[in-house]
Amino acid sequence: AAFKFKALMEREQLFYFLCLSVKKPKSISRQAIKEAPVKAKILVVEDEKLICWSLQKDLEREGYEVATAQMAAEGLRLFEANGFDAILLDIRLPDGDGKEVLKRMRSKDPFCVVIVITANDDIRTAVECMREGAFNYLHKPFDFQEVKLNIEKGLEARRLQQRVAE
Repeated sequence: AAFKFKALMEREQLFYFLCLSVKKPKSISRQAIKEAPVKAKILVVEDEKLICWSLQKDLEREGYEVATAQMAAEGLRLFEANGFDAILLDIRLPDGDGKEVLKRMRSKDPFCVVIVITANDDIRTAVECMREGAFNYLHKPFDFQEVKLNIEKGLEARRLQQRVAE
């Protein structure tokens, strides 16, 4: 019985020692989260303000730096001035055709990931966009998880393309 008691005491001392030696994790402040490295820069070009705002908030929550534009000209200006890793682009914009915007963006940066979003179900338009270099073509209404997954896949493809080009 004395041997069992001694072994039990040794285990308790070891457990106590282990508990004291483990450092407690520091709590992460909201400021630290804001200062965390950005995953990528994303431009949302969408004329519907609610969709634009919703995408911006959801993507920022995921750690992306997001800029928005509601017009084709504004989207192109932001793209040329800042350079983005990925673009969510609506095909039907009040001041221009999204396909033309797609062509201009891909000519400026052949590695940029352009995901086309539209309420239009026209297969011909989808095929044209894919031929012009769109990474994918999503229909409204879309699920944010689908958008997020497409962005992640597109950014991974971009990294691989850049690595091969080097």
